[in-house]
Amino acid sequence: MNLLALAFCTTLGVLTHYIFLLTVAASVVWLWTSDGTRGARARVAAALSAGLIPFLLWLPAFVDQIREEHTRWIGGFNAFKIAYIDSAFFVSVGLLYHRVAAPPRDPAEICLRLTFLAIVVVVSILLARKSSRGRLCALFANGPVVLAALASLAGAHIFDVRNLIEVMPFIAVVVAYGISRTGSLAPVASAAALGLSVVSFLQVRAWTPLPFDKVANLLTAEGWQADEPIVLFGEISPFPRPNEYFPPALGWYLPGHPRLVVTRSSLAPCHDVYVVGASANGRRTAASLGDMRAQRRVDSIIVERVRPSPQLAAEVHSRLAHILRAAPTFSTTTCIAPAISKSPLCRCSGSGGG
Repeated sequence: MNLLALAFCTTLGVLTHYIFLLTVAASVVWLWTSDGTRGARARVAAALSAGLIPFLLWLPAFVDQIREEHTRWIGGFNAFKIAYIDSAFFVSVGLLYHRVAAPPRDPAEICLRLTFLAIVVVVSILLARKSSRGRLCALFANGPVVLAALASLAGAHIFDVRNLIEVMPFIAVVVAYGISRTGSLAPVASAAALGLSVVSFLQVRAWTPLPFDKVANLLTAEGWQADEPIVLFGEISPFPRPNEYFPPALGWYLPGHPRLVVTRSSLAPCHDVYVVGASANGRRTAASLGDMRAQRRVDSIIVERVRPSPQLAAEVHSRLAHILRAAPTFSTTTCIAPAISKSPLCRCSGSGGG
């Protein structure tokens, strides 16, 4: 029964997010290096393998996503992110909600975060020496981070705070164990940990994910159809490449869940286009945004249906804006322009015609 539960949990984990494979890898390391598991290794390995079968069925789609660089917006190796990762779950959760593109580089803050990271590593070693279960917990707290960092160093774009949220419960256990080892200082350490938890909770209340669902609702209210282009302007997200980060999430909330991609198509054949734009402080840095009434908005993000203009075309040409279209899928029957095309494959349609 335990083996069936293990297989089921493995399936749930890898189908929830591919990064769970790093936790599976950490568990395999523990399985094959712990003396107490010697008699059960074959059975447990078989259960883990069985749990991975559904992921293998999804593997072709996963490979397609990798080839299309769906995670390129995360960026490559960043030593500051590694220093930030453990403490990011307790203080300054901007990275967790993707409202901050990169960790702060203030020397004092970096020293504090490196100190926190060092404490987690040292306490993890102590916990690993205490018992086999403690070693498993230490591996779950640090193994995925190390593996993700190595993959990032090799060129993979996967080292992201939200991707590695699976280590958070085990880091909390490591922190709790560290507090238990402080002896007479345990009350002070407990109060400090409680204070960090309260600060983290307040920050979580203050930070919210980008409003993809609300933007999608506004586009739908404006009359957007799956074969019509969306023009993405400005600093929609804090990432250096918002045109890569924003479209996949926005597409999920649109009717039919289209996969939006950046195209090089022309706006000339289109009667209407749909603009989604923003800037860091709500300032409209593009001329086309300045001309809009912005009757529909979410925070600093505006959504509006407009007629194509020479100014809008020029801003797209100069990469101030990017044209998004729904990429082909098995269920798509409408007009679509692929990411490599220079002109639409067929006309823009919708209530405006064209």
